[in-house]
Amino acid sequence: YYYDGNHWVTSDTPLSFNATDVSGIAITYYRIYNGTAWSNWSQCTTSFSLSADGMNYIEFYSIDNVGNEEQHHNVTVYVDNNPPVVHYSVEPSSPDGENGWYISNVNFNLTAYDNESGLAEIMYKINNGIWQLYNGTIEFTNDGEYAIQFYAKDNVENNNSNSILIKIDRVPPTSRCDFSGKYSNGKYTTDVTVTITASDVHAGVKEIYYSVDGGAWHKVSGAKATTVVTSEGAHTVEYYAVDKAGNEEQHHVAAFTIEKNKPPIASFEYTPLQPYDTDKIKFDASSSYDSDGSIVNYTWQFGDGSTAYGKIVYHKYGENKEYNVTLVVKDDKGASDKITKKIVVANKPPIADFTHTPKKPNVGEKVKFDASISMDDDGNIVNYTWHFEDGTIEYGKIVNYTYEKEGNYSVTLVVTDDDGATATITGYIIVRKEISNIWLPLTIILILAIIAIALVTIWKKRTKS
Repeated sequence: YYYDGNHWVTSDTPLSFNATDVSGIAITYYRIYNGTAWSNWSQCTTSFSLSADGMNYIEFYSIDNVGNEEQHHNVTVYVDNNPPVVHYSVEPSSPDGENGWYISNVNFNLTAYDNESGLAEIMYKINNGIWQLYNGTIEFTNDGEYAIQFYAKDNVENNNSNSILIKIDRVPPTSRCDFSGKYSNGKYTTDVTVTITASDVHAGVKEIYYSVDGGAWHKVSGAKATTVVTSEGAHTVEYYAVDKAGNEEQHHVAAFTIEKNKPPIASFEYTPLQPYDTDKIKFDASSSYDSDGSIVNYTWQFGDGSTAYGKIVYHKYGENKEYNVTLVVKDDKGASDKITKKIVVANKPPIADFTHTPKKPNVGEKVKFDASISMDDDGNIVNYTWHFEDGTIEYGKIVNYTYEKEGNYSVTLVVTDDDGATATITGYIIVRKEISNIWLPLTIILILAIIAIALVTIWKKRTKS
């Protein structure tokens, strides 16, 4: 309800009559003229409201409990169900950037009017701020997004609300250029990946532009652009970024040089060329070279799980078999090369040898053949086989054999080691016929003669005396 010399209400405003009488009020009657026709008389028991917008004439009277009817009254009431009209204006009148963004300061104004009960107030708030009474131009001088809510209210609480989003970004994006690749002494020795990244606080990055060595411009949507430069020589990259509001940053230029490294050449030799599993093999990478620098690392993998480092190394294998030996060389700029060679490590065969006693046996005399001096450097001898000239075969480290006839005989020993390798040796033995000992009887006769002479000499001496 509002009164400015006129009574102003809305259709939601409850109206009622207040009557007094000594005997008490029995009933109150009213009728309404809305400018066209009078309504029927109605009893007012509690309250009523007016539905017709605009001016309403109300005629009313009351009757007391003893039937007295008072003089009729009239009152004019105006119904205002219409909210105020509210307008906003923005300077500049439309975004001067792209995608709804302003790239300059913005002034925001509100106007409102109400031709019925009259305008009461204009209120606004920005983002999550508090509601404020509008009293003049609002200036936006900082970048950001501003959600403005506002409404106008008339004197009977009818209101009209609206909102607008103002986006301001006056600052261009920023970008940077990074290079990736192998770098040494101020130059890149490999292909170079050029990565341009950009950022923008408010509107966001729209696109990146770049040109390599003064060539054609390339446009990449988004905040990241990459390209790869492969040719050797001095290079420049010119680049800049544009944000979604249309702000363009200053152009930048970055420079780099590519001087590609020539990789080293891996090569090696080993000695002995036919090694045994007992050999300490020499591996020599002196034939490896680097045409534009120096080799700084030699890494050997011997195929048995072992690794060694150095230009010249030594390695001994535990088993006789085939191995792949790999050499990896790395130069002073990080480039590498490798070579693999197959090496066959053989089992070292055993050494067969034997002795026999007696050295010059007689016919029928037992001869001991002993192979204990045979040896196997990388394992064990597991079999000794003896071949005698008469076709007899014996087995064992030590065997005995008796010759039945005199003569010169060959004896062959074959030894086998635990890897299946064999060695053979043939020796010769002279077997003599058994000779009688004629000197023994002569020796006995001589001794007896000496004794007899001594006894005769003693007897003669005693006889003289």
